[in-house]
Amino acid sequence: MEPPVPAITSESEEGFVDLIFAATGVRRQTDGQIRVDAVGKHERQRVGFGVILGPKWERKEAGENFFVQWGTVRLVSLGEPSDTFLRVLDSLYGVDLGADRMKPETSLTAVALEGDPSTAPNGGVRMKLFFEHDDEKRYGEIYLNIDFAAGRVQFREKDEEYRAAVVKGLSKDAG
Repeated sequence: MEPPVPAITSESEEGFVDLIFAATGVRRQTDGQIRVDAVGKHERQRVGFGVILGPKWERKEAGENFFVQWGTVRLVSLGEPSDTFLRVLDSLYGVDLGADRMKPETSLTAVALEGDPSTAPNGGVRMKLFFEHDDEKRYGEIYLNIDFAAGRVQFREKDEEYRAAVVKGLSKDAG
């Protein structure tokens, strides 16, 4: 049974644009990647995007008895719901870049701060995603958390200064 589709801003705290989605269509692909679609609604519009967790994650020590996993995550377009998500994100972030269409795919470096993406969907995973770019004004970070048991995906902002870079990084047509 699929989880209910939430209003994406229903869990935002003042000053932050943290968005919540239902995790739907979770599946392990034959190449070891894990695909999950994040779907929600905003003002009666369906919004969403796909998440593909890469098949290889490298465990590294990040402190005394603290380990993280490094790998890749791809955010992929679901067509019109993703284009709508990008327009809504552009507006909610207040950057108003005129972003209209989401790229078919955006590949990002990821660090799993909690959980093991290679064993998902057996548990949850909390990750930081990096929008890397040669131009430091185009560099950005977000948190992406997937709770497979609860059927939830969180798209959480790391810092306001990254808002424009995140929108540009996902956009097919913005700046």
